Amino acid sequence: MNKGIRNCQVCGQPFEVVLICRGRPRVYCSADCKQYASLLTWLEDKTAAINFTDERRKAIRGELWRIANRLNRGKHESQNTEI
Repeated sequence: MNKGIRNCQVCGQPFEVVLICRGRPRVYCSADCKQYASLLTWLEDKTAAINFTDERRKAIRGELWRIANRLNRGKHESQNTEI
């Protein structure tokens, strides 16, 4: 079987794929990454379907920034250990 390496579309980690197979080629390295991508699509669809008040829109932006800051915190911690 021919195998190759791809990078996961969610986390960017490399993973092995079978190059000659039926169906769509894998784009996620794990079930967690696949579920995360699905969750983001679902969240985007639901967010577009709701008419938020300005107050709730601001609160949701704050919640999303909190999540983004948590991702950045992990990034900075790994960078500090390499120094």
